[in-house]
Amino acid sequence: MEATVVASENVLKEHGSTINPTAAFVLSSLGTAIILFSLLSTCIRYRNHDEDECVVPKNGLRALMIALTSLLVSMLLYFIYAIMLMDRDKMDYLGPMRVTGVRYQERISSTIRGGRKHYKTYYDAVYDLNWGYEWACPGMMSPDGRPGQCQSSVDVVGCSVRICQRRVCFDTEKYEALNQVEACVQHKQVFDLNATYTAYNPYMGPSQDVDWPHINAFGNCETCESKFSVATSDALADIQIAASVFLGAGCLLLIVLTYLWCRPVNSNRDVHPEPPQEKEPPPSKQL
Repeated sequence: MEATVVASENVLKEHGSTINPTAAFVLSSLGTAIILFSLLSTCIRYRNHDEDECVVPKNGLRALMIALTSLLVSMLLYFIYAIMLMDRDKMDYLGPMRVTGVRYQERISSTIRGGRKHYKTYYDAVYDLNWGYEWACPGMMSPDGRPGQCQSSVDVVGCSVRICQRRVCFDTEKYEALNQVEACVQHKQVFDLNATYTAYNPYMGPSQDVDWPHINAFGNCETCESKFSVATSDALADIQIAASVFLGAGCLLLIVLTYLWCRPVNSNRDVHPEPPQEKEPPPSKQL
């Protein structure tokens, strides 16, 4: 009996990054250290300023603020880059996932305004997903030795309806909000709430089962976490380039300012100074 070959549904491409999250965090910390050191040295310099030792260049403070701002922007960009890259690297699958149902979850959010808590209650639509096996997570095994599967859920984008602006809503408000959420899900045309779907073979990929609804999403085969979207390779590359440019510009400007700021004044003075004039003695008083 020949073994059945299961085609992979994974279309995820690895991001060819030259800076990993750890290096990005190190660079952002380095930028923070440079900013703190520059501010501290500037404060000390102005407190113990001696015109015989240093020259303050014209618009020096303004240029220093530009350099520190550039380093601060670089630090923030590297921090954002590291967070986005770690979030993307957690995902090892991108492809179709079967939608096995739709649920509606009640969510309560709160904000504090004027010293008081204000509540809002929502209905969120959620897709229940089924994915895994050899077509999504090859090598993942269940405790009983069979190919493993993941059961996860993702929010239906755009299908969140506010029920009321209280913690406890009336039944009429819930009924009206639920109808709006169901209409939103139906408008997505992904999972028909009124349809009856036939059984599917979970060991085959969704692309080979056109009768069962599915969506494309990112997934983590170890934690079974799923997301609709993560940072794209182009977005990560743009952030990395921008952070490097700001870091280079800030460091270069600091180097130039350090040279101009700490030039000896004596090098700019006349090498043949005029001799001091002798003071005339005060006239003697006559008795």
